[in-house]
Amino acid sequence: MSSSNTASPGISVVIPFYKAEAFFPESLATVLRQTHAAAEIIVVNDSPSAESNAFLAQFAPQCKIYSMPVNGGVSAARNAGVKLAGHEWIAFLDADDLWEADKLAKQMDFLATHADYSGCHTGIRAFCADKTLAVYVNKSALLSKDELLISSHICPSSFVIKKAAFDGVGGFDTTLRSSEDYDLSIRLVLAGHKIGFLPEALTHLRREQHGNLSSQWQKNLQGHLNLLKKHWNFYWGYGGFNATRRFVGSSYVESGYRCPGIKGRLLVAFGRLLAIGQTLN
Repeated sequence: MSSSNTASPGISVVIPFYKAEAFFPESLATVLRQTHAAAEIIVVNDSPSAESNAFLAQFAPQCKIYSMPVNGGVSAARNAGVKLAGHEWIAFLDADDLWEADKLAKQMDFLATHADYSGCHTGIRAFCADKTLAVYVNKSALLSKDELLISSHICPSSFVIKKAAFDGVGGFDTTLRSSEDYDLSIRLVLAGHKIGFLPEALTHLRREQHGNLSSQWQKNLQGHLNLLKKHWNFYWGYGGFNATRRFVGSSYVESGYRCPGIKGRLLVAFGRLLAIGQTLN
């Protein structure tokens, strides 16, 4: 296990920043204390203003700060950061999420022993304030097409990817305003890239109500339906009718859990009926 603070092999950490002043210092601190140090930290300001530029300027000694000309969304910000990156590996971190201190070390150790893999992701702990909401560590060691018929599995903040692989599939699709991580996962696997999984919650995903896409059930549902449209040949051609039906049902269930009140319960009930033939008790 990597125990020294080393920058080899080189990792560029890309952090898209959008109105995250309240959380960014804590997130950055978890990058700076990695036992396998990042070779560079690139912060892409996607909320360009005099105020946000002034806020980020204080972190310039530790980070490379790039300000987008206009707000382009998280996909455009991540792509811009990767374009600026000068190292072989890319690690993504959202400006409000956190890493365990040995996250990068464990991922680079894994990739060193799996030379044919293009990347790996870790288990995650979803949290709000100081409360753990859920822990997700039960995923397959190698991401497969069959799993992608149901879920993305990869959270960007947990992901380390070879820059050449990311560039080879064209990066994040900037036309998608949601489910862009799911879309990238599909394109990587369909292109033949192997993506591994470390079953430890080394990434902490913040779930507070401060504007993250996952809290917006309508955007979540529309994003999944747009994903189905874009990858119809994969869902229908590879998975068939049942896989397509299950995906749509699961999308309604997932969005329903993010929607408060009776509307959310109806979305969940409809999704379960569609996906697995069950309704709420």
